[in-house]
Amino acid sequence: RMGENPKSVEQRIRRTAAAGMANLAVRGLEDYADPVFNEYAARLYSSEQIRREMNYIRGRSEQHGNVRVRRFLGGLLECCREA
Repeated sequence: RMGENPKSVEQRIRRTAAAGMANLAVRGLEDYADPVFNEYAARLYSSEQIRREMNYIRGRSEQHGNVRVRRFLGGLLECCREA
C-alpha cells in the first residue's frame, strides 16, 4: 500500500503533520483557549514541540517543532475512534 518507497510516504506524512503543527501553533498564538487548539495539539503533538513551534513563529527561536510520526498517527487513530 505504501508504494515502491515507504520512506517517501513517511516523509509526506511528516510534511503534512508539520504543516498541521504550524497551523495549530498559529491558533494557539491567537487564542490559547481555542477549543480546536486544546483538543488536537495535545493529542497529535507533544506540548514541548508545540511551544517550540510557537516560539519559532514569534521569532524567539530558530528551530521549528519536531514531528513524531508515530505519535501523530496514534493521535489520529484515537480521534477517529471517538468520532
